[in-house]
Amino acid sequence: MSDKTDELVKELHGLKDAMVENLDKLIERDGKIEVILQKAESLSTYSKTYRTRVIYLFPLYQVFL
Repeated sequence: MSDKTDELVKELHGLKDAMVENLDKLIERDGKIEVILQKAESLSTYSKTYRTRVIYLFPLYQVFL
């Protein structure tokens, strides 16, 4: 092969390696996003439950004031 062909092959291998690395990072980040979404949903559910309990208990609390 000529020097130009060798240089082109090296560049293509470098590009392929960079793309694989970027895809690995993307997959890892997607997993982290899923965990964050699950935690956000859990927090939302907890806050709705808390609000409901406060609304229910606040009138009872005022009786003792």
